[in-house]
Amino acid sequence: MKHIWTETNKLKEKKGLENALKDNPPLNEWYENLSRNLKPRAAKIFAEIDKASIDEGSKKGFYANGVLAFERLKMSESLELLDKVDETNIDEFLSFLADLDSIEAASYSEIVNERLRVIQKFHQDVSDDAKERVLQEFIYDHLWLLDPAWERATQYKHMEERIQEAVPQELEKFSSTLRIDIRYRRIGGAHVILELKRGSRRLRKTEIEEQLMKYIGAVKRELKKDAEQSKLPVEGICLVGKLPIGWEDDSERSLDEESLRPRRIRIMTYDELINNAESAYAKFLEVTNNTESLQALLDRIRNYMPDENSDE
Repeated sequence: MKHIWTETNKLKEKKGLENALKDNPPLNEWYENLSRNLKPRAAKIFAEIDKASIDEGSKKGFYANGVLAFERLKMSESLELLDKVDETNIDEFLSFLADLDSIEAASYSEIVNERLRVIQKFHQDVSDDAKERVLQEFIYDHLWLLDPAWERATQYKHMEERIQEAVPQELEKFSSTLRIDIRYRRIGGAHVILELKRGSRRLRKTEIEEQLMKYIGAVKRELKKDAEQSKLPVEGICLVGKLPIGWEDDSERSLDEESLRPRRIRIMTYDELINNAESAYAKFLEVTNNTESLQALLDRIRNYMPDENSDE
């Protein structure tokens, strides 16, 4: 009985897909352009639409919504959610997932251009000191340059202001000559301390490490007042114009970076930051370009009318 049930479902899925692709050539065009490993999951959507109690006049809209749902899940790498879909919940599933605004948000279509303009501005400023000035202007409120997942976390603004004020006071207890030029952000599931060094300065790894450990220690002491926030890691990032002394040797740099990792400290040059950000957003650009053509495809799926003189 289990075998019969499984085979029957396979036949229904195959027939449902055939009906959908035959009835709507633009949908067939989209399906044929999918990679082989994605086609079985796409087929599941349209088989369930065919099995559901949907009148023929509404099916084109459901086909378009099915494409949107699939594209959104593909971009968020959540295609396994399709395994939970059947004819009893297909309407609710598509209505929840398939709106164009969520697709555009998921693909960063509206914010990628703004972010690339920031990156391009860095490229226009060639001197290290000029890059430092541009970074000072943007970096603290544009932490996505360091990590695409780090959006500005406004819900922590009060805590950020408190710690930003308290940490210099804490550090002055230990040294009145220590240059206090850091920024603190609570973002991305971590407490982040960011320091910018002057572009012309060249330091040793140990100097940067010692200073950042003082900052990290000061933040941790302040965080003890908040039991929940103190559970999160504290990261220290130092942006420099020139590589630390000795880092021109790749093996020495690798050893130093490995020793900094347990302390959650990173050292990056301005150029590395800019190049890494540009590389990361190249993927977002690709997704955005795909999204621009998606709207035209959806319109064709929704508005397709068979030729009355055809045999269909």
